Order: sequence, then C-alpha cells, then structure tokens
Amino acid sequence: MNIVTNSQDLARLKHKDQKRLHSEVLYITHPANVVEILKRWGMDNDNIIAAAWLHDTLEDTDITEDEIIKTTNEYVLSLVKELTYDKKLYSNKDEYIMAIATRGSFETNIIKLADRIHNTSDFISQGDIKYAKKYFNKIEPIYIRIVNSNNHLTRCTNIINRINEDYNKIKEILNE
Repeated sequence: MNIVTNSQDLARLKHKDQKRLHSEVLYITHPANVVEILKRWGMDNDNIIAAAWLHDTLEDTDITEDEIIKTTNEYVLSLVKELTYDKKLYSNKDEYIMAIATRGSFETNIIKLADRIHNTSDFISQGDIKYAKKYFNKIEPIYIRIVNSNNHLTRCTNIINRINEDYNKIKEILNE
C-alpha cells in the first residue's frame, strides 16, 4: 500500500470541485503545494507527506476518520486530527495555532508551517498584503517551536561531539 499515492487520490476525490477562497483555483492545488514545500525542506517521510495531502479534509470535506485509516494508518489520522481546527475545542484560530505550537508534534508543526506559508503566498499573489502580514505573523509560535527543536538537536550534536572528543582522547592515551 503506497500511503502517499492513496492519500493524494483521496484528497483529490474529497476536495473535488472545491475552489480556493476568493479565487477560481481548484482547492487541491493547496495540499499539493504544501507537499511540495515539505519536500523542498527535505521532508520525505511518507506519513508526513500523506498527512499533508489530507490536512484539511476533516475540516473541509465529508471524509470520515475510517476513510483516512483505510487509506493510510492510525498515525497519519492522528496527524490530520492534530491539524484540524475544531470549533468545539478552540474558541478561535489563534488559540488553535498556539495549541499546535505548544502541544503539537514536530510533524504537525512542520506541516502547519508549510500550510501557512503557502496560504500567505496565495494572499500575496492576490494582492492582499495587509492580510498576508497579519496571517503570517500568527505563525511565529510555530516557527519558533521548529527552530527551537532544531537548536536542541544542534546542542545534542555538540554534546555528542564533545563526548566523542573526550572518549577518543582517553582511548588514544590508553592505546599508547
């Protein structure tokens, strides 16, 4: 089962005939662009790409959780659910974005950042610079979370490098 191809096909089916807000562009171009952004960033994990294809389906289509599981797996469904704005859980989109930034998985944050970057690009291309700035500024907590995650990895790498230096110095002394 190729979950990426299956997710792409399911997204095309569920977003069929939908248009992007304030344009005549087919909606499916949005998840396709989110996937392309993720690939450009080096994200090649099938679960992440599958979730990116389906990231708006629970919110904007008649898809069921069972359909997502049958097409992908439980993990992809969990990512899609994390990415879904549920009015029962959040009083507004700002609260939703903050929840992703503070409690969401790294995968959810990276998909949401790609989603927001693509949406911002669309607003810019439509000439709505004022809204694009307002919209883009709201993703800062997600960006910071991703950057801090990378900083933690860098710090861990530095620690491991120092441990290796110390280990190898001792090993050299012992092998003299």
